[in-house]
Amino acid sequence: MRIEKREDGQYEYSYFRKILVQGLKKDFSDLYPVIKSFFGEDLLLMQHGIRTVQIGGRNVDMRATLQRNGKGEVEINSIAVRLGVKGCPITSTRSGSKVLCLDDFLKKFGKHFPNTTRNKMDKFLIKVYKCIERSYGPFGEMGIDFTLDEKGQLYLIESNSKPAKDSLYKTYDKETIHKAFLNPLNYAKFLARFQ
Repeated sequence: MRIEKREDGQYEYSYFRKILVQGLKKDFSDLYPVIKSFFGEDLLLMQHGIRTVQIGGRNVDMRATLQRNGKGEVEINSIAVRLGVKGCPITSTRSGSKVLCLDDFLKKFGKHFPNTTRNKMDKFLIKVYKCIERSYGPFGEMGIDFTLDEKGQLYLIESNSKPAKDSLYKTYDKETIHKAFLNPLNYAKFLARFQ
């Protein structure tokens, strides 16, 4: 769910549950029934909004698949870029987002980013992966959702220890997909010292 305070003081909200729902409330307290109907009794984590880069009014974020390989080294298997539906607060494939592999995205929209963006992303993703491992122990793979703001600053959205591979299937070749399933098996062999 996304909530944004407008210049006129009203609160605009949007969320996606099978369909995109948008609305406007005069006061912040008027949002309580909307929030409760969406989240129920779940505990909530509110974060400050990120002014993500937008392409044609569509939010942009990325899903990177990072894995340990047969040598125990962390590698970036793939980075899929999701262009959300205009006005939608999420960019998941369920909501109808367009998905591109990072290289195709940068070829098409690279003028929005400095030339160092790809290298900066790779360093950021490896750092996030290793930081999470320091706190929770080793992972064979991790899906890391992240985005860029309008100034090119990177932001972590969330990490997933069991990442879905739907964005990978929609954007990458058979060899990359095959490697995404082979790496965890090779890492398991590495851990077991199996030759």
